[in-house]
Amino acid sequence: LTSVSDLQPSRAEALAARFSTRVVAFPEEDVDLVVVAVDTEAHVAVASRALASGAWVLVEKPLALDAMGVRALAHPRCLVAQGE
Repeated sequence: LTSVSDLQPSRAEALAARFSTRVVAFPEEDVDLVVVAVDTEAHVAVASRALASGAWVLVEKPLALDAMGVRALAHPRCLVAQGE
């Protein structure tokens, strides 16, 4: 883990301290891989921003709430995380 980002700065700072890493702005910084671990309702929005920035994206299941969301994330750099 090289960096963390969160919509709530205090949560990002706490995670960065816990894992001895840094906080970055998303997706303004040069990021190679984004792990999307947010509420399912936000998967498409967050993953789409990451893909647009050129990053590889790992999204927890379910990928999206509906088929339209799944189609929006149909990209070679978008991967779905498998189970526990």
